[in-house]
Amino acid sequence: MILKKKQFFKHNEDIIRITTYVILLFSFILFVLGETVPFGSWRFYATILCLTGILLINFFEDVVVQYFSEESNGLLFHIGVSMVLTLLAAGFGKFYNLIFIIFMIAAQSFITLKPRVAALATSIFIGIFMVIMGLIGIGIEGLINIGITLVVGMVFVVTLSLVLKQYAAQTERAEKLAMELQAANQELVEARQREKELAVAEERVRLARDIHDGLGHHLTALNIQLQVVEKMLYKKPDQAFQAVQVCRQEAKAALEEVRHSVAVMRRSPLDGRTLQEALHQLVQEFRESSGKSVNLDIQADIPDLDANTAATIFRAVQEGLTNIRKHAVDAQLISILLACQTNLLTLSIQDDGKSAADDQVSSSFGLAGLMERAEQLGGRLTSQNLAEGGFCLTLEVPITGETV
Repeated sequence: MILKKKQFFKHNEDIIRITTYVILLFSFILFVLGETVPFGSWRFYATILCLTGILLINFFEDVVVQYFSEESNGLLFHIGVSMVLTLLAAGFGKFYNLIFIIFMIAAQSFITLKPRVAALATSIFIGIFMVIMGLIGIGIEGLINIGITLVVGMVFVVTLSLVLKQYAAQTERAEKLAMELQAANQELVEARQREKELAVAEERVRLARDIHDGLGHHLTALNIQLQVVEKMLYKKPDQAFQAVQVCRQEAKAALEEVRHSVAVMRRSPLDGRTLQEALHQLVQEFRESSGKSVNLDIQADIPDLDANTAATIFRAVQEGLTNIRKHAVDAQLISILLACQTNLLTLSIQDDGKSAADDQVSSSFGLAGLMERAEQLGGRLTSQNLAEGGFCLTLEVPITGETV
């Protein structure tokens, strides 16, 4: 049947086709056995040809529909030819037992055509059929019986056809939504992949700047001191020895820089710990590696934080300590305060050392990344040199949540 083009009943299409062929075969048998016209007469062969035509147009309906630029026109042509052949078969063969074929064509009409078009075509079809039945002399009583049968049958056929059509439309919409959902899911996966690639690229840039600012600085100083040693090794051994000591210090500092970068790469922000635990461990590691005094003050009214905010706080402390290690000359006391006032979380990292120039600190890739993180959370990151000496890094982030 024509249902394939409209994507109706994909799983039941073969059953519907078989039903159509069974109905046509049954009509063939009824006509031959009914002997409504003499066997071998022109009416007999004309009726057989009409029934065969109905069979062929249903068998090759896909091919027929393809010849039309618009599918709806092809479907209408298919239904119209089937109706004409059925009416000719009824007239030539004086054959009224075509009711099942009429039901079959009506079902096809209401499934494949618009309801108004199907109703109009079916009404005209049945009306002409009843006229033909009257012309072949079936009688008033016969017409009444056929009319009642057609009315009752049509109510069932039309209702079933419309229900099946509605079900098919809902199924098609569900499949379309499923495909759209699958496409959206694929886009989400690709977006996550791009986000991961972007994060990797940003991390590479950060590491490149850290290597340049940290390791590159120490290696440059080491190279200069080695040149001094080379020039003074024989002329001024004492100064050469002092330069060697400086080289050792620079080499040690470079090694510490490498270890620190590796530790940052290997460590996830919280690593399954609470923010307080992670900060205490980070500060303790800094004390041991730098020998500096660090005062960490986490106030008791800090609420529960979401993972993104907690990770940002941790990264801010980590980056602040890294900048102190790089830029704060002779810093001995470092103060870290984490407090909450009126749904505003404030983190301040302050040292008492001789800080580098503002532009040198502000050019840090780590601080630039933290500034972007803070803006994404609706907060801000500021840094400044203190009038009494030292440097202060402040992070403010709006929060919501219940106090612990």
